[in-house]
Amino acid sequence: MATSTERGASGGTHVER
Repeated sequence: MATSTERGASGGTHVER
């Protein structure tokens, strides 16, 4: 996991954008 900022946008796996 990179950042838990926008988790939920792509499932909450590894989305930092």
